[in-house]
Amino acid sequence: MVYVLVSLLVLLGFLLFAARRRRDERSKPVIADRGTAPARMPKPAEPSDREIAASGDSTGGSVRRVLIVDDQPLIRAMLAELFEREGAIVRQAQSGAAAIDAVRAGGIDHVLLDLKLPDMDGIEALRAIRRLDDCVPVSLMTGYGSPEQLNEAERLGIGACFMKPFDLLQVKRHVLGGAIDAGIDAGEVS
Repeated sequence: MVYVLVSLLVLLGFLLFAARRRRDERSKPVIADRGTAPARMPKPAEPSDREIAASGDSTGGSVRRVLIVDDQPLIRAMLAELFEREGAIVRQAQSGAAAIDAVRAGGIDHVLLDLKLPDMDGIEALRAIRRLDDCVPVSLMTGYGSPEQLNEAERLGIGACFMKPFDLLQVKRHVLGGAIDAGIDAGEVS
């Protein structure tokens, strides 16, 4: 009799847990492209690096054009939403090669570059970017970084280095505020 009661309690607990989880899943917000997509659309296929690098507008004017380079889709999406809310045009790249292609295509006002990429080191990507455009401001994002890498990045003229997890408002102020220094400013390293 005790086993039956314990089994019923476990089953009841499982059913309550499943019902709560289902309710929570239904109440999660769905991220859509500025209201153009219906509330519940199936997830589209992941675009290729070249498609990501080629996406975006290249209009002139005071609109900032930001290239976000990170292999983590959630970080790219979070930063893209942050800058698009401020009116910036955002391009995304998930690898160093795609970032180089985007800079080669032109129309970039600022590059946010992850130090660890799947196809190459962020410093290698930075060197290639500098060969294409030695004036475009580049800021690094990293969860780690050796002193040698950071010194090399500073030598190559990065504007700042943001340590993950970084302060989004600080990144936004740096990129959109135009506060680009010749080297790493100690006040901007988070």
